[in-house]
Amino acid sequence: MLSLIDNKYFMKPPKILKHLLEFCYAAMLIIVLVTPLQLFFQFYSDNEIALEVNKRMITDFTLPIITLCIFRYFLIALEVYIIYLIKKLIDSFFENKLYSADQIHLFKKVGLFIIYTSLAKIISNIVANILIDPEEFRVSLDIGFNNLLFIIAVGLLFVFLSKVFKNARETQKENELTI
Repeated sequence: MLSLIDNKYFMKPPKILKHLLEFCYAAMLIIVLVTPLQLFFQFYSDNEIALEVNKRMITDFTLPIITLCIFRYFLIALEVYIIYLIKKLIDSFFENKLYSADQIHLFKKVGLFIIYTSLAKIISNIVANILIDPEEFRVSLDIGFNNLLFIIAVGLLFVFLSKVFKNARETQKENELTI
């Protein structure tokens, strides 16, 4: 009988995907860890601090602007966590296990985090535009893969894949019982 888990017939995930995710995770983790140190040293130096928020340079840091920057920093940290979860998901495929409860959970978790992070970014962009220059309020939407609506669609795809994997797991269990 032909088994999906048999190494001869199991499609191996591409190693380049695994290495690319490991690189992205390491690079983003370094950025998340170094950014607060950089801001700390810049704050205590004589140089003026300037940050770019929504394609505008900010030099006057009011409490709402600082709160917004901290919120956006946590969104970036959450993106690093999402990459970690995707990396963990891909690693589970290298173990030649399909339709495991862990994979189903990771697909759903990644999808929901992508959706929530994208929605939070949309809201923070609107708030940033209001805080930075209330008279010149504008809402912009990127095109292509940077479009937050496209990223939400990717999150929905992950949630959908979790349901596909859940159904496949149930079917696999039923087939094992009938054999």
